[in-house]
Amino acid sequence: MKPIEINDFLQADVIGQQETLKFVAVAIFKHIQGERYGNLLMIGNSGTGKTTIMRSMERLYEKHEEFHANRVVCIMNANQFASEEGIVDPNRLLVRLEERAREILGEDATADEIGNYMERATVCIDEIDKISAIVGGKPYVTGINIQQGLLTLIEGERILYPVTIYKNKQLEKAAIHVDTGKMLFLCAGAFESLYDQVYRRVTSPTSRVKLPAETVYENGEVQIREYFTLRHWFKQEDLFDYGMQPQFLSRFDN
Repeated sequence: MKPIEINDFLQADVIGQQETLKFVAVAIFKHIQGERYGNLLMIGNSGTGKTTIMRSMERLYEKHEEFHANRVVCIMNANQFASEEGIVDPNRLLVRLEERAREILGEDATADEIGNYMERATVCIDEIDKISAIVGGKPYVTGINIQQGLLTLIEGERILYPVTIYKNKQLEKAAIHVDTGKMLFLCAGAFESLYDQVYRRVTSPTSRVKLPAETVYENGEVQIREYFTLRHWFKQEDLFDYGMQPQFLSRFDN
């Protein structure tokens, strides 16, 4: 499928968000071609369709047989990568990918087949804003650790991982190497305070920015109102101030 065909499928599932779906369609196309880059970070309030897009990607793989090897999709919250003690464990992701690969391939799957399907997985990480390095104006060590752990996974790491296989009708472990750099990572978060943060920056007296205005007719009067939209004034540096580390953000294409 070409990117435009993938985009058409997604648009049939998701109302609005046409611009976002174009980026997602290109990311999926890169992924199924085996390219190592295409990871995306989606920012949007609750209800804007972030999880719906993730589910639509999953349906795309399910409904097209040529995507059989890409059907391993894992949707999880960012905080699930760490234990209660704040220790980041990449195996928490790999265990879920292995379970999904075995569901698709069946009990007779070999270790290499399971590993191949795991490497071609699409990993959807929700609530990525909850692992900010700053919470309540104070450093959040667990958030920093999770960002560092995810950074390593997203940029690509060969992890020695023991998969469980059936051999001679018995379960046994087989060690394989899983290259996370072949996976597609789609992260999303509401970043609820980001709107106010950017608004304060844009409208501060030192910014010397004049917001655009529109003419509206209300209650029999013509009024001129200034308006502010996050998407037009957002800069990547705003996420640094929010608490997302530059090294982590650099692993996303868009």
